[in-house]
Amino acid sequence: MNKLNLSLNYDIKTAKAIAKRVFDQYAKQNHANIEDQEVSPMIRDAYSSIGQNINPNQTDVKGFVTVLDKDGDGKVSLEDFERHCVDLFCGKSASSYLQNS
Repeated sequence: MNKLNLSLNYDIKTAKAIAKRVFDQYAKQNHANIEDQEVSPMIRDAYSSIGQNINPNQTDVKGFVTVLDKDGDGKVSLEDFERHCVDLFCGKSASSYLQNS
């Protein structure tokens, strides 16, 4: 599977601020992590923003969590989500992000 490169040349601080805003919007039940049931609306909203209507199934949700779960603990924390946004928006790897934060 090809990785989508959306590097927009944001700095790390801006990418982390975006991550925090999005994370806070979806992490309703547990402010420490985004739970599986909170991932479905994220996926629906992301696809809706590009004019696609989907209803994600459990396999979609698990796959999305796997992508976002950067530390492999089975949960999506704010730190995981920040790393993902830095990778996506800054074109940096998670290890590079950790060295610069």
